[in-house]
Amino acid sequence: MPIAFASRTLNEAEKRYSTLEKEALAIVWGTKKLYQYIEGRTFKLLYDHQPLSSIFNQKSGIPQTTTARIQRWAIFLSGLTFSIEYIKSESNGNADALCRLPLGDQTGFSNSVDIAMINNIASFSESLTLRDIEDETKVDPVLSKVLKSSLSG
Repeated sequence: MPIAFASRTLNEAEKRYSTLEKEALAIVWGTKKLYQYIEGRTFKLLYDHQPLSSIFNQKSGIPQTTTARIQRWAIFLSGLTFSIEYIKSESNGNADALCRLPLGDQTGFSNSVDIAMINNIASFSESLTLRDIEDETKVDPVLSKVLKSSLSG
């Protein structure tokens, strides 16, 4: 289930990025914007630009021929736990709507129709339970001693 859809207008420098860089920017911008929701969780990133799979696939590593900008973004994303899944553009109507129907200058952005968008991020991690915390506390070398000391007085 998607947790959010967001978009923004590209600034003048970003408008000169290649298509690949614009698509990568959308992912990085979206993960930064939604960081409070995805930090420490496993999430699924859905995208509709096939070349991104070879760049942001955490299992294959960053290609050496990638631009410095995209390498920096890939390093940032490597700190997050996610799976990446390609979907066809026609299946991505929510992001298309954000791109094709901009609000204009209501938020201080220019009236450009160029939009960087996050397709969607779906959270699918399980919630942490009290039982999980108890179990992990018992096997942690430091916390198990703290627990034992606090219980024995």
